[in-house]
Amino acid sequence: VSLTMIFANLPGALISKYMCRWVNPLNSFRLAELGFALTNALLCITVTGSTSKDKNLVYMYGALIGVTFGWMFPSQRTLCVAIIPKGQETEIMGLIMFFGQVLGWLPAFVFTAINERGINMRWGLASVSFFLVTSFLCTLMCGSYEDAVKSVELSSEKYIAEYRRRSDFEGEDVEKGDDERAKTADTAAE
Repeated sequence: VSLTMIFANLPGALISKYMCRWVNPLNSFRLAELGFALTNALLCITVTGSTSKDKNLVYMYGALIGVTFGWMFPSQRTLCVAIIPKGQETEIMGLIMFFGQVLGWLPAFVFTAINERGINMRWGLASVSFFLVTSFLCTLMCGSYEDAVKSVELSSEKYIAEYRRRSDFEGEDVEKGDDERAKTADTAAE
């Protein structure tokens, strides 16, 4: 099942590529989260035991989860890269990675706690859908993707202009320093 999920990531990444262009990265990420949550919920509802029918369903759901997983993460990264202002890439990506590590363990912890308490594993697996839907609801409060991109373009243009101004100023100092050194060398040679 794991190999099925891994190989199904590839078509998911292609879906992400096209959906990011078609509906924008934020909406693509939202749709991928909902798709993942829905697939996970259907898995919990339809797979009830260890019959051969259930085993076949697990492979189908494994492939669907792989597709949605492969769709969700490229959309998320594309969204992040699109709305990070120039000059703050390292800072913002560091924050994203930090919170991913800080909160990333929580769904697995809840699943394990539910499973260890002797509660049916289907409820533990369903708890993952809760986190996905919660994340989706949080993205609804993000505002407009287009407004964010326009804001980033404006701040990035200001950053680039300031960077160029500083670079040109520093370059002039270097050139003046070279000219003064050359004059000093000429004077010393005379």
